[in-house]
Amino acid sequence: MELGMYDADNEVFLIKSDLYGNLLIPVPKSEGQDFKTKWNSMTKTPKYFIENDMLALAEMTFSAPNGKTYKYSNQASLNYTVAQIDYKFDPININTTPSNQTQPKGNQNINTVNLNVGKSDVDANIPTTETKNDKTFAIIIANEKYQERGVSQVTFAENDGALFKEYCMKTLGLPEQNVSFRPNATQNNIRSELRWITQVAEQLNGEANIIFYYTGHGAHDEATKSAYLLPVDGLPLDMRTAYKLDELYQTLGNLSAKSVTVFLDACYSGAGRDGKMLAETYGVVEKAKQGVPVGNTVVFSAAQGDETAHPYREKGHSMFTYFLLKKLQESKGDVTLGELGKYITSEVGRESVIVIRKSQTPTVIPSESLTNWENLKLK
Repeated sequence: MELGMYDADNEVFLIKSDLYGNLLIPVPKSEGQDFKTKWNSMTKTPKYFIENDMLALAEMTFSAPNGKTYKYSNQASLNYTVAQIDYKFDPININTTPSNQTQPKGNQNINTVNLNVGKSDVDANIPTTETKNDKTFAIIIANEKYQERGVSQVTFAENDGALFKEYCMKTLGLPEQNVSFRPNATQNNIRSELRWITQVAEQLNGEANIIFYYTGHGAHDEATKSAYLLPVDGLPLDMRTAYKLDELYQTLGNLSAKSVTVFLDACYSGAGRDGKMLAETYGVVEKAKQGVPVGNTVVFSAAQGDETAHPYREKGHSMFTYFLLKKLQESKGDVTLGELGKYITSEVGRESVIVIRKSQTPTVIPSESLTNWENLKLK
């Protein structure tokens, strides 16, 4: 027997059994936690009756070690309802449609109510493709929960990364094993992912297409103004604990790959996504040097060096990632990098001024040696 969820409104536990089916056990609210704690040590005593020359369960007594007893009865009239809530964002619309599973005996009705709470438009209706894009590989790093005291969390970062993974698989056609999703990555996690993608590119002998997506904090060296990605265990004022953007570009640019597309949903000015300073000792917002990509690399950056990458709270995503996903949704993934760049730059630039009243200007930076990059596609 398996203990199911407790319905506090009806004061009933659901017990799942392959032999008996679903059983409803009345348990007072005040005893619910104790019942759950003692479940594995309870003695179960059944009573049967004859129905159509077959044994059927009439009662089941559950006896706890402390002497408390609880009873399932075939004749009891009980109701059981659980709410399974899929939390999203945006304005909240709740649709409560119960699906009934009626017990074969008595009047015991088990209902499940599914609640969809406020989905953003890019979270629903994700386009799917029959194309198998098995030579494209993606690293997705979504850093939201920072460990250092005083470093702000990055609103919606994990949601951004998780949904980008879905678009990679469903819309762009990447097999699941081709997508490595790392929420809340440390510096060693980031280096491990880059080692993996290097090995992948070597095995495919120049045929691999690489996508690198990062959402989280960026930082800069106050002396050199060089830009860095900040792992969740990183210190904003100690660049030894961060990952230099120039090193990322060198690693990706030196891959034996057909193409490398980088999406950086971060800013490096010293401000976090919430608009507050990333570290107290960063006195003012400064313009960071975002580095120069090399090889077959095209970089989509969420903001210029002295700007903040803002959240789009109405949509439950960052503004940059929302419009990235929106274009993939509208085009069903069939979009050139040139078209994608123009769309993101235009939409983010307009919405940031209208909605947040602050400018955010995404940029597209191709490697100097890469020609005709505007016609490349992710799919």
